[in-house]
Amino acid sequence: ILRGSIEDENQRGKFSAVYNLFAFPIFIVLIIIYPRMAETSLHPASGDTIGFSTLDLDNDLRKVFYLAGLGWILLGVWIATLKYRLTEIKRNDEEI
Repeated sequence: ILRGSIEDENQRGKFSAVYNLFAFPIFIVLIIIYPRMAETSLHPASGDTIGFSTLDLDNDLRKVFYLAGLGWILLGVWIATLKYRLTEIKRNDEEI
């Protein structure tokens, strides 16, 4: 949304680069470091939580979990393909 609001392509690129320089370290802190620092959390990497062991999920739930994960990945691929096809259609319209 922010990148699309800037008209000049050169200025848009500079803005995105500077934004990413600030966003990436904050992303690392919030996603990787902070969950490990929290004493009580449901996050798999915190404290004494055992992640993806035989004690966490029984086999029925594990099947559902992996199928749901596969479903989300396929949904993302499908949406990316739709977006790619839409940009190709727009590009072909501009050429005509």
